[in-house]
Formats: sequence, structure tokens, C-alpha cells
Amino acid sequence: MTFNLFDLYSFKTMWKPINAELWKKLEVVNLWLTNVFDLDYTINELATIKSLDLSDRQLDFKIPLELENLKELRVLNISRNNLKTFPSVIEQLTNLTALHLSRIKLKTFPSVIEKLTNLRVLNVSENNLTSLPNYIGCLANLRILNVSGNNLTSLPGEIKYLTNLRELNVSENNLTSLPNYIGCLTNLRELNVYENNLTSLPDEIGYLINLEKFRAHKNKLTSLPDSIRNLTKLKVLDVSFNKLTSLPDSIGNLTVVEKMYVCYNELSSFPSSIGKMKSLESLYTHNNKLLFIPNEFENLTNLRYLFITDNKSMKDFPFQNLKNLDRYISELNFDQSLL
Repeated sequence: MTFNLFDLYSFKTMWKPINAELWKKLEVVNLWLTNVFDLDYTINELATIKSLDLSDRQLDFKIPLELENLKELRVLNISRNNLKTFPSVIEQLTNLTALHLSRIKLKTFPSVIEKLTNLRVLNVSENNLTSLPNYIGCLANLRILNVSGNNLTSLPGEIKYLTNLRELNVSENNLTSLPNYIGCLTNLRELNVYENNLTSLPDEIGYLINLEKFRAHKNKLTSLPDSIRNLTKLKVLDVSFNKLTSLPDSIGNLTVVEKMYVCYNELSSFPSSIGKMKSLESLYTHNNKLLFIPNEFENLTNLRYLFITDNKSMKDFPFQNLKNLDRYISELNFDQSLL
């Protein structure tokens, strides 16, 4: 059962006395208190809850020590607050499986997190972190790690021990390269590395054989590794806004890709192997230097959306052979709102 607490007075005098039995079954509490100084009292009354949301409260005080009494707590969200110090009491919450610490002005990674070995979800996005600690590798149960929107310049070697990760988001940082040991994260389903300063991808990216979504847009990539052929479960590929001059022939191995974004690059042609990507439904190729479209496009029988504007030197394309095409956006009928 979920309870949204807006007014502590009504909670004390009306809601709890009338609903004593329901209170015992309470599992999720979203606290929107009118008086944040009542938080310590409230926490003492919530011993059995499993999820506590304190986000967006503009909290600028220390979270009370009573928080350690929430032994059943599994999910804690204190994102988007102005905490003066990080609440060390969190290290007592050893049953936590999800911890959200986005936008709380962190400059260093909290050392107390090392003890939270049951975590499956950790979100420290949009802070001021410049590095991740070596002990990140101790969080072996992590399924989702979000460190986007920080000032990271590299990833520690110990990240290779997070072999249970399903989603890794390191976007919007200052990474200039991905380490070779990224290939150890073979259970990844989603990898976001967009808006960094990457100039290349390691060959070991090909070890991520379970990857379904890969977003690497807004970097400085000049090529894609041939090992991309191994990402045969990939459904979404976004390498737009880079400096790619060609796509590897091995891209034809990505036969289950449904959406591919290669716009805003320097491509002059497509490999003929693109005709093997028969699951492709949406293809964004605008703002390149394409001279022609290979005849193999006729094999893309599931293609419904093709965006091909701003390829100034391209010859006419016989799109009438694509029977299922719903949107063909060319130089002559380009609608920016469709992007």
C-alpha cells in the first residue's frame, strides 16, 4: 500500500488512529511534509516501510539518525535536495536494493555506499563527481548504474566486476575513451555513452552480446569497430552527431535492429550489407554527405520511416520500391517536427 503524506498534523490526529491496521501494511511512503523538522518523528512511525521518497523536498538539513531504524527499507530516494552533508546513517540500511542520489551536489562518491552490497540500482547522476572509487567493484549485485551528468574522465578498472549489470549510463561526462574491460559486462542490455568526447570504441565492445540498446551520439567517433558484428541482439543503435565517414560492412550482421540513427555525420555511402538489416523500421540518415543509396535498400521491407534530407550531392532515390514506407523525408519535403 502507498501513502502520500502532505500534512503531518492530519497524519498524527486523524489518519493513523483511524487506520491503525492499514498502517501496519504500509510499504511505500512519499513524504511531502509542510514542516520538514517533523521528519524525525515521522520516520519513527514508519518502521515497516520498504520504500521512502524524500526527493524534491529542498532539504538542506541532516537526515535524522532515526533513519537507521527502517530495517525493512529497500528503496530510498533523496534526489534533488540541497543536503549540506551526505547522511552517513545510510550505511546502516544494509537491506537497500535501490538508492537514488541524483542532483544533491555530490563532489565525491560517498564511501558509505561500499557497505550497501545488496544494491541493485544506484543513481548518482547530475552531480559533480570527477571519479568513481575502486570499491565500486564491491557492488556485485548492481543491475542498473547511472553516473550520467558528472565530470568523469575515466572509469575504474574495478567496474569489470559488475558482471550483473543490465544498464550502464555514463553519458554526459568527459570521457575520452572507453576501457577495454567494458567487454567484461556481458549481461548489459543497455549502454549509454552519449555526450562525451569519445574518438573511438574498443574492439571489446563486441563482447556485449546481449546488448539491445546502444547510444553513443554526440561524441567524436570517426569509425565503428568491425566487432560490432557480434551485437546481434541490438534493437536500437544511435551514433548520430559524430564524425563517421563510413560504416563497417559488418553492420549488416545487426539483423534485429529496428531503429538506427546515423544522422549528422560525414557519411558518403552505405555498405551494401545494409540490405541484410531486414528488421529496420526507422532510419535517420539526414545531414551527411551521401552521394547515393545502394540498391540493397530495396531489401529493407520493414522500413517505414526514412529521413534523408540535407545530403546535397545525392542523386534521386527510387523509394517507390519500399512498399511499406510511411515517411520519406527528402530535400523537397522535409518536416523538422517529425525528427
